[in-house]
Amino acid sequence: MSDWRGDRPPAVGMKVDFESEGGIARDIYPLGVAAFAGPAKVFSGGSAAPAASGSGSGSGGPVGGSIVDKLKSQLTTTLAFPLALIVVIAFFLPAISGMDESFNQFDLGKQAKAVGAQIADTDINARTAQMDQDLQNIDQDIARQRNAAANDIYGMPFASYDVSHLEERKTQIQQERAALAKSAGSIGMLKTTISAFMLRFGALAAALALLWMSWSSHRLTSKWSLVTGGLSLVTAALVFAFESGTKAAMRIDEVVTMLDDAQIDAAISVGIGTWLIIAAGVALIASGLGFIRNPLAGR
Repeated sequence: MSDWRGDRPPAVGMKVDFESEGGIARDIYPLGVAAFAGPAKVFSGGSAAPAASGSGSGSGGPVGGSIVDKLKSQLTTTLAFPLALIVVIAFFLPAISGMDESFNQFDLGKQAKAVGAQIADTDINARTAQMDQDLQNIDQDIARQRNAAANDIYGMPFASYDVSHLEERKTQIQQERAALAKSAGSIGMLKTTISAFMLRFGALAAALALLWMSWSSHRLTSKWSLVTGGLSLVTAALVFAFESGTKAAMRIDEVVTMLDDAQIDAAISVGIGTWLIIAAGVALIASGLGFIRNPLAGR
């Protein structure tokens, strides 16, 4: 029963289609008129059951059952329908939270454009070149101070202070340059992520298609669960890449924002919507591969 995909219970003589896995029938679907007719003799312990009434007044209810019965059947037959529904709902929940704001998958498009416009003005190569020039100038100043101190008969009492101050400034610039180089790769990844951001709606389209086919009693194969699950994980990966790249952009401008790494990490976080998409995506793939099944199936 866990592999039955019809809206009504299976009946003796009903024509069906199914996937064969090692001699076992999987994903069994009714075909033709039998898919909508009430069962004459169902597989329920071998007992017989009366056919459903076509008028909708009998104990069997209307042909095809009510919407509530159909929804219950969809939620308790396979995992594809409820998991796809979770993916759709997750698109309306916070995907990223930060700075006292939350953005769902639809809001992230505008946010990505704003971040993209900001990093477009960030010329990492120019800033790196300027830091290299500053370091070279500091080295020259240190050399002049030491040379002057060595040749001054009075010992230049303030020379040691000047050299120490310059060396501190040099260390600070070197640290800023290292942070900039570390963030450069993340900025490149962020630009690529923003360019590919529309791909996240592939999971939504696949989930909606899976819901429609399941509701319309179309034959669903495991590949639909695998495709929807895979696209869901792609969507989540794009969100994580966007989060990481945004933090990198903030670190580059940390002199302006006056935020340290811990504050930046706390400022932006992945929201519940993204975590739900990951959970549903993994479950869809596991379901498509036959590793898990709906625990309510057959009840």
